[in-house]
Amino acid sequence: MNKFMAVFFSLMLVFSSVQQGYGEAGAVKYYAVQIGSYEKKDIMESALKRLQGMGYRPYWKSEGGRYKMFLGNYSSKGQADGVLSGLGSKGIDGFVRERVKYVSANAKPAGAAKAQEPSADAGAGKDSKAVLQAADTAIADEPAFENNSQADAADTGLMSKNFKRQKDVTIQGVYGSDVFFFDVDKDWDIRGAYLNLVFSQSQLEPGEGQQGNDSTLTVYINKFPVYSMDLSGRDQYKEQVRVNIPADKVSPGFNEISVRTYKRIMELPCKDDLNPANWIAFHKESYVHVDFMDKKDSLDISGYPYPYLKSSDDIKPQGIIVIPDDFKRSELEAAGILSAGFGKGSRFENLNVRVYRHSQSPPVEHSNVIFIGGSANSPGEVMSLLSEQEKGSLKNSAVIKKVKSPYSGSHSMLAIISDDEASLVNAAKALTDEKLVVQMNSNVQLMGESAGAGGNEQDEYEYYRLENLGYSDVLLEGLFRQQATFGIKVPKNRKVKEGAKLDIRFRYSKVLDFEKSLMTVYLNDTPIGSKKLSGENADNDSFEVEIPKELRDVNYYEMKIAFDLNMDDVYCEIRPQTASWAFVSAQSKAYLPYEYRDYPLLEDYEAPFVKDMKFNDLVIVLPEDPTSEELGTACSIAAFLGHSVKNVDGISITTPGGFSKEDENSNLIVIGTPGRNGLVKDLNGRLNMRFDEDFKKFVSNEHVTVLEKYSENIAAIQIVDSPYRSGGKMLVLTGSSQREVVNAGRYLFDFNLVERLRGNLAIIDGKGNMQYEYVGEKAKKIMEGQQAQPAEDLGGSRPDGQGMSSQVRNFVIFTAAVLIITVMGSAFIMKRSRR
Repeated sequence: MNKFMAVFFSLMLVFSSVQQGYGEAGAVKYYAVQIGSYEKKDIMESALKRLQGMGYRPYWKSEGGRYKMFLGNYSSKGQADGVLSGLGSKGIDGFVRERVKYVSANAKPAGAAKAQEPSADAGAGKDSKAVLQAADTAIADEPAFENNSQADAADTGLMSKNFKRQKDVTIQGVYGSDVFFFDVDKDWDIRGAYLNLVFSQSQLEPGEGQQGNDSTLTVYINKFPVYSMDLSGRDQYKEQVRVNIPADKVSPGFNEISVRTYKRIMELPCKDDLNPANWIAFHKESYVHVDFMDKKDSLDISGYPYPYLKSSDDIKPQGIIVIPDDFKRSELEAAGILSAGFGKGSRFENLNVRVYRHSQSPPVEHSNVIFIGGSANSPGEVMSLLSEQEKGSLKNSAVIKKVKSPYSGSHSMLAIISDDEASLVNAAKALTDEKLVVQMNSNVQLMGESAGAGGNEQDEYEYYRLENLGYSDVLLEGLFRQQATFGIKVPKNRKVKEGAKLDIRFRYSKVLDFEKSLMTVYLNDTPIGSKKLSGENADNDSFEVEIPKELRDVNYYEMKIAFDLNMDDVYCEIRPQTASWAFVSAQSKAYLPYEYRDYPLLEDYEAPFVKDMKFNDLVIVLPEDPTSEELGTACSIAAFLGHSVKNVDGISITTPGGFSKEDENSNLIVIGTPGRNGLVKDLNGRLNMRFDEDFKKFVSNEHVTVLEKYSENIAAIQIVDSPYRSGGKMLVLTGSSQREVVNAGRYLFDFNLVERLRGNLAIIDGKGNMQYEYVGEKAKKIMEGQQAQPAEDLGGSRPDGQGMSSQVRNFVIFTAAVLIITVMGSAFIMKRSRR
């Protein structure tokens, strides 16, 4: 008995000491603005990026199995209330939370919780700051105490954008280099930039005092050196180094970041270059950060789409599009065309377009506004902006006029007004054509019915030149392995055919050892061909290589061109790096003959609505009385599809009341619940998953089973054959409620969510979980021909696992231990009592 009780009290002493560690913690009270609580991490991250795009610095924390997003750590409630008020003026809801953190008095500040940038002390002592920073390393980018409100910070106009690497890159040998690119908008006024380089390297290095202990890394921006560092003694996995980039070295358009290394682990370079243990890796977590302010706006239309479209971490229009309450089809169509133009001009960015009817629009004093309308349905404050002469031209022409906003002196309005529907649509198309916009060097432009239809440029649809993709010539300098990487996107409705090939144009130094020097081309990390370099061709060489069959059925190629540049006796002698070089011409191209996919699925979206870089006779059908959310969904879809077009012909938006016989010959995207969009009711019998007789919920069928309660709160994205014409296709976005439809709509315009789509039926619930089905024989055959992938890679129906926090886990362990000991003690006492 005495022995058992001793063990019992010892265990209790251990657990009480664990809890005592918590009991001795210092308490820090502060205030934060909570602006979201999410079940799914990817949806939270998307919202977080949107706020970053508005100039805020939000952070997130996992609490109770949900991802919660906050702004600021404020020492007073008044500061937090001020931030909340600023958010409310911009249409962002939230509330102030009082938060307390408990930290051991001996805790040291945790580097993982450091602020992103220094901020002023807000009344809390430095010790309190340290305690707060140490409290929870699970917080992502949580700032220190703030003195100035985030709303004020946003109003300064300073914005930022991160350009991330796509893949890890490994370099082996003594000399190495890697090149990647980032694209800077012409309307940015660069205020600062840095490269956050994440790398790992071999843990081996020469012993102290030995030769060769001089490994270095140098960073170049547009071939200008900006930073060098000693690599010795840095053996941490994924070590981070921040390299400042001079703002005056960053140019509009594509910029080149080059990282060159000289790496030694032994005394003799001849051994180092052949030793596989001599390596350095640059990780995909590396990124270039750019701080910028938008250039000062002018009233010339030639600057369009600025300031109605601005770039930041999650680019979205900083302006809004407003149409009349009693809009015409041409006004709705013009809004869709402008949105498609936004996408056309920002091909690699998420766009969340805001479109409102006039009476539904939020306070517009904080926004740049595009107003589209006619003389009869436009409000008086808009019509008063036009001169009498301009009003007189509205019958046969459209007036495009840029003025100071009547709602705010610090913002602008672009009014597009016409009583002629064809002229109005044509004016919207003209604003998507850069060659026409640059000629609009005043604040007023009249557009007729036939002038400027959005461009008729012809393109070599099978050829992809690096120059046309935005890349410039690339110079690689240094010995041994040097490489550059380029991306080529193939439209999703195409399947590359036999005969596809790469044509690389290049030249190189004549002082190389041509017996040991060669060039190798990789596609998606697969080597597809090499060529030995020669002195005869050094000034003008080329290499054609066919794309193998197993790499043809993809929609994105990462083309890596690698040179192995060697010189005579270089292994045991040190030679200048600049003596060995290779140059890749931007005239290099990919020839990608193709055939169309005859049965497009959701994984092929944007097909079939985009074909040959043009809209493929697309009509989007909205509910008869669309809300601002439904208008925004339709126009954001138009913007996403606009990423892949050369001009904006071939797209229209209407409602069931305006749906015509001519529209039946088009490919359709139908949006809304059956109760709000009558066309969904008409099409119900053709859907892969149908509604019940009351159109309140989905019902199970032989292809898919849904529980009755679950079916009342889901949305579905379905691709089916059009009932109106042979070969036509329809995408139907519908659901049991308007909220579910709008939430599921993000899967059609957010890059991260679009990549998760599969099959011809995708079911999305209110928590963001998605499951998909291949319905019908054709779809199942395509599925069987595809390589199987894990469900988590496909973004399947399994929800993300939520791990419990360390505090909860400790509490559970403690409670379980106490219960076990209590039960054991009770059993022992009962046994003794029986005796």
